[in-house]
Amino acid sequence: MSSVLPNLVIAGAPKCGTSSVFYWLQNHPEVLASSKKEAQFLMDRDSSTFRPALNYHDHGLAAYARHFDVDNRKAGQKIVLEATPGYLYQETALRVFAQEMTQTRLIFILREPARRLLSAYHYFSQNRRDLDRGFSFEAFVEAVRNNDERLRDNEYLREAIRHGQYLEYLQRWSDQCGKVRLLVYLFEDLERDPRGFMQRLCADTGIAPAYFGPDFRFVKENYSYKVRWQILHNGVVRWRHLIPRGAFRKKLKALYHRFNTDKGQKATPQPTEMQTLERMKAYYRPYNEELAAFFNLDLSAWK
Repeated sequence: MSSVLPNLVIAGAPKCGTSSVFYWLQNHPEVLASSKKEAQFLMDRDSSTFRPALNYHDHGLAAYARHFDVDNRKAGQKIVLEATPGYLYQETALRVFAQEMTQTRLIFILREPARRLLSAYHYFSQNRRDLDRGFSFEAFVEAVRNNDERLRDNEYLREAIRHGQYLEYLQRWSDQCGKVRLLVYLFEDLERDPRGFMQRLCADTGIAPAYFGPDFRFVKENYSYKVRWQILHNGVVRWRHLIPRGAFRKKLKALYHRFNTDKGQKATPQPTEMQTLERMKAYYRPYNEELAAFFNLDLSAWK
């Protein structure tokens, strides 16, 4: 296999629609996507999602190419794509893109941070079960503020509030990689008009926007959902690693979601969560104003 490295990476932020954008781009004839979303190759060693089997620290940058099936690369594929939204918060990823992969363009999709926080809470308490179900949203926010040991070793839980202070991280990416390499988009634009969002992204990255025309079906991926029978879901989460990845696993997953999840209640704020949500919106407001000024963003949808 000949060596290839991505020239376009979706580097942030988690729970901002990055899975959907990756899988939609994966279908584009001018895109060669990584064999799986979230290679997590450039994670810091102390990250909860660090992969000992294949990572930058132990295997070197050339091993990044193992995530791309270049033997089946088609003519006309201009973009080599990877998507690990956790890169936004990683020192390793920042250093590699600043010093070694200096031509790679970096996509960051941002969501109103209080809503992103709530979505992360729903995801980790319902979908993933990393968070004890007894946590209300308000209790979760307080636990993050107090560095509660029940948040375990998951930095996406421990740093959940700080992770919404986007400019703290993006300022460093801009300083070290150059602002011109950063493509910053809003999740709210994606949610409101996925076709227009994807056509704009294609135009920005030099591939044909027309692919995402009226016949393209925009199916959302990796959304937060409500579980019907939690005991069953706990067992699935615990033992799913025993089923090899592939077409059979995808079919089982689709069947399971039809049976035990409710798409109609995905990440919808409950009445008991609204007060905490509004309080966090107020907390993030000054950070959002600085972000808007730095990237010249229209964040009116966040208000």
